[in-house]
Amino acid sequence: ELEYDTAEDNTTIVIPSYDEVIQLREAYYSGSVSVSYSNSGPLMIMEGRQCHLIDHTGRKYLDTRNNVAHVGHQNPNVIQAIIK
Repeated sequence: ELEYDTAEDNTTIVIPSYDEVIQLREAYYSGSVSVSYSNSGPLMIMEGRQCHLIDHTGRKYLDTRNNVAHVGHQNPNVIQAIIK
């Protein structure tokens, strides 16, 4: 298990281990859902930052698969617009 501290309210979220996530995916995901790139095993994405997705090991992947590529993950302008 991984522990992930949130910055805003100091709560701790317990995240299942990589192996536990793989088991859950096998049990509940459709075979048509892609959770990896062709040159890697299944990804466990922990965060999106600008144009990157970051996995549980800290490795960055360029996110070319989602519409978020237009504005990026965690774009400060989009966040402020949502808050308003």
